[in-house]
Amino acid sequence: MDLTGPYPKLTDADSVYDVKEYSELMADDVAAAVAALPQGVIAKQISTGSSGAINTVQTVVQNVANITFVAGRSYLVYWSVNYYQQSVNDTFAFGIATANNGDAAGSTANMTQLRSVSDRVSAASEGRNKIVSAYYFPTVTATLQVKAWLQRVVGSGGSAFISADASNPNQLVIEDKGVA
Repeated sequence: MDLTGPYPKLTDADSVYDVKEYSELMADDVAAAVAALPQGVIAKQISTGSSGAINTVQTVVQNVANITFVAGRSYLVYWSVNYYQQSVNDTFAFGIATANNGDAAGSTANMTQLRSVSDRVSAASEGRNKIVSAYYFPTVTATLQVKAWLQRVVGSGGSAFISADASNPNQLVIEDKGVA
């Protein structure tokens, strides 16, 4: 088989076994190339429920468990959350983190923060949507859970409330973006 050009060329000396061997090598190359491609959304949690009052205690409001993160790949984690605050004098932090897979869904122990952002409203009881996103590049393969949390970090006047319904849900999504 002549492999000098961009495409293999059969010669009179090639046997069926040469062609079969070459085909198997090509199949392995194609499989490896496909495995490196982005896999898209690998996990999500869509919430249509609302929360009680959230104050100074860091509170997990959404989580997705049993996600296998593969070393050498990149992942986009994003959280879109609807909320409202009682007071204009308070600032709330919104964050996403990884945690041990065996931890309770609402536990804040063992969380490794991926990203947090803060926000405050301009009018009392104003509703907003907040999006928090971060790329995650694991160095070891591990099965973890991803948690989205909320906490008041400045002020003392009021609480925040998570709000959602079927037409406007809160979404915690993990997307495989391919080889890092």
